Amino acid sequence: MSNPAVLSLVRLRDIISGFPYRFDVEDNIGEAIHIHYKEIRLDLTIQEFLRLADEAEKIVNALVAVEGFSVDRFDPVFLVGLAGAGALASLQRIVEDECWLADLIVDTIDENGQECYANLQASRVTKALHGDVAQNDARKQINHFKRCSVEQYTNEERVQYNLQQIKQVGYPSGKDRIVLMNESSIIIDGQHRAACLYDAYGNIKVPVNRMYLSDLALSDAIANPHKYDINSLLFFRSDEEDFSETRKLHITNSMLKNRQVVAIPESLTELRFDPLEDDYCKVEGFSAQCSEGTIPVVWHNGFEHQGAFWFYNKDPQICLRLPTDGIREICITADVRKLNNPDVLMKALKEQNEDANQLATALREENKAINGKLEQISEQYNRLTKSVSWRITKPLRNAMHLLRRG
Repeated sequence: MSNPAVLSLVRLRDIISGFPYRFDVEDNIGEAIHIHYKEIRLDLTIQEFLRLADEAEKIVNALVAVEGFSVDRFDPVFLVGLAGAGALASLQRIVEDECWLADLIVDTIDENGQECYANLQASRVTKALHGDVAQNDARKQINHFKRCSVEQYTNEERVQYNLQQIKQVGYPSGKDRIVLMNESSIIIDGQHRAACLYDAYGNIKVPVNRMYLSDLALSDAIANPHKYDINSLLFFRSDEEDFSETRKLHITNSMLKNRQVVAIPESLTELRFDPLEDDYCKVEGFSAQCSEGTIPVVWHNGFEHQGAFWFYNKDPQICLRLPTDGIREICITADVRKLNNPDVLMKALKEQNEDANQLATALREENKAINGKLEQISEQYNRLTKSVSWRITKPLRNAMHLLRRG
């Protein structure tokens, strides 16, 4: 029988960046399933391929002997990515947890095409559900095949399919839950499910699976691919309501430069950025931007030194005033660093005091020089007004003054 089509089922190089060799699975319609491994090709019937897949699943389940883990409980593409990163070998436990949808963080692209994090309300999938499809359409991702079809879903079709599944079937009770890594709020699998849940039901509390790895560096690299690993809070104030625990968002910040897009409620007058909870910290490169431009800092409870905010109390706060009440989205940039050693903070405070003392000394010297000039000018003026020529010409000056007055 001739070969009318070759359908690529999976290419590991599409899933794992930099995968070193070829590993592809193809469906040669009318012939067989082909598995390409480096220079080797295996030809299997559909039945043989399914048996091989079942045996491979049993092997993975046996190798990853962790309570709560089973291959059929997670998205296969997600598991392949974890395996490629070496995470399955480091998996220690899986814990069922609950999270508010508004507290979840997703990776996305900002208006300049730069990678950043956003809260779920500002994610590309949430935007697509409200008609703004540009970011989601531009996303390169692997989508599943349509049922009984050789075509894969487009990005937009995938969003709508997930929304219909949530509405018709509901959120999975065990399989395919949203997955987080360690204590992070960043979604590593399940952004579509989370956005569809938020669109359908608002900010509800949902079950999630947390994966804990023994290799902490690896877990940070997976959960925080841009080194984002510090949780901050953003509080809201309006004319009707002050800052409160009920009006806040979690923001994930970075040990490197972090830019995060945040969707905010309507009718706000002020924002309060709390870099850390219960810790000393330093905030470099802080800025908040909106469609109206830069949002000004009106107050903070730390001190400024070398272009950074330093906080020696354990409730650091930076307050900002919004230019108008119509702002719905802001972009916050902040390089937040924990200061585990108080000596670093005291050194910065000492340097600031030294700088302030130097500035005070310089101002005193400048003031002394100005006073010296004033005394010199005053002395010259007194000598002039007491001179004979000044007294003789007084009538002439009075006449000139009367002429000017008309």
